[in-house]
Amino acid sequence: MPDQKRRTIDAASIREMVAMVGVILGLFFVGYETRQNTAVLRSQSVQTTAEMSRQNLMALVESRELREAYRISLVADSAEVLTGDQRIQLSLFTAATVRVMENRYNQIALGALDDPTAVGGAPSFYRSRWFRAWWAARRSDYPRGFQVWLDSAVLASE
Repeated sequence: MPDQKRRTIDAASIREMVAMVGVILGLFFVGYETRQNTAVLRSQSVQTTAEMSRQNLMALVESRELREAYRISLVADSAEVLTGDQRIQLSLFTAATVRVMENRYNQIALGALDDPTAVGGAPSFYRSRWFRAWWAARRSDYPRGFQVWLDSAVLASE
């Protein structure tokens, strides 16, 4: 009888150890899958941000009037040299550009992008007097964290 009891205990111990190893392997698998999903999320975030930037750029490519307003904004000392229509077009384009940057900021906050990946953009446009004046007038329309990030990550680096 003692041998049979010992075998039963040994079999139970073996089952417990096999189950424990299964749980541990399952946890490793879940960790691996989470890491893979995070990599996919980061890749999709970069792709989405790039597509938003491309669409914004295409507005310049497709509109002669917007291109002219953009060109003037890069060299003009004042927005006064722009026509009323050019100011409206450029203001909307600028708002779209800033929304792309806000999306990048939000992706950083979620951990989907890192800062160097996200900044990008059109440095000469951010240096323009047009952009600086536009941002100064509309800065308060955006969340405080984004304001600080844009000021430090984008505008301060110019």
